[in-house]
Amino acid sequence: MPAPTPHRRHLVISLSAALIASCGLAACGSGSTDKSSSTSTITADPALSKEVPDTLRSKQLKVATAATYPPMEYIDSDGKTIVGMEPEIVEAIGQVLGLKLNIVNASFDTIIPGLSSGKYDMSISSMNATPEREKVVTMVSVRTGGSSFVIQAGQGPKIETLADLCGLKVAVGSGSTQADDVKKQSSKCTADGKPAVQILTFADQNQQFLALSSGRAQVLAGGAPGNAWKVKESAGKFALTGKAYDVETTAIALPKGSPLAQPMADALNLLIKNGTYTTILHKWGMDVDGVQLKKSEVDPPAAG
Repeated sequence: MPAPTPHRRHLVISLSAALIASCGLAACGSGSTDKSSSTSTITADPALSKEVPDTLRSKQLKVATAATYPPMEYIDSDGKTIVGMEPEIVEAIGQVLGLKLNIVNASFDTIIPGLSSGKYDMSISSMNATPEREKVVTMVSVRTGGSSFVIQAGQGPKIETLADLCGLKVAVGSGSTQADDVKKQSSKCTADGKPAVQILTFADQNQQFLALSSGRAQVLAGGAPGNAWKVKESAGKFALTGKAYDVETTAIALPKGSPLAQPMADALNLLIKNGTYTTILHKWGMDVDGVQLKKSEVDPPAAG
């Protein structure tokens, strides 16, 4: 979801198409995905656990997530349990390090201020690692992800790139990368003598899709993995248009300089090496190029 980098990596293939194909093979639907934990057999690694300061290992750590973005993080059908691929990944990391985690729901745009103030110990919430963010928080790469466009199937405008948005009503998430992208594109539109983008900002993904389904918005710009999930779940109501763009690194965020950063990267690399990471991604239909990380890093460099 979140804030742009000046240098980005672009996929030649369509990430969105790859995600949909994967969902067809891996039971992506919320009605069919087994939400039982894939991490129940993970045990603490003694060497990695020693990397964590005793003061942090002895307390319950509060993990913030904006649980409105399936399949990455969302509220289950019981109306209270936070589930999704990313909570499961951070729980697995916590188990390797012997940490006690409490995952709590938060508005996305309050997470970084909450980390800076000490309200939260960490966050996993589809947050892109950008130079701007790395100035105020420390980030540990956890997956990759890009942006894509959604329209009403059979009647929405054909969108290939951001340049096609001029004059259209576009739904974006508050504080997201896509909101920044569309705002910048709107300025380009007017500079070229074209009508500005009519930007509609919403607190969560469900509100964005409601605006699209009602006709209030003509296009939705959002994270490609979440968009692919929602399109598949819509049973033909929505459709992806164009290709996913600007694939970036998505990361766990921690207070700046947190001593947990390197241990968490080391723990995730262990999970990548032993196959647990891929198992979790496969469960959520996300073990595809453009999502699966090869190596976790602290404050990963901007994609080039």
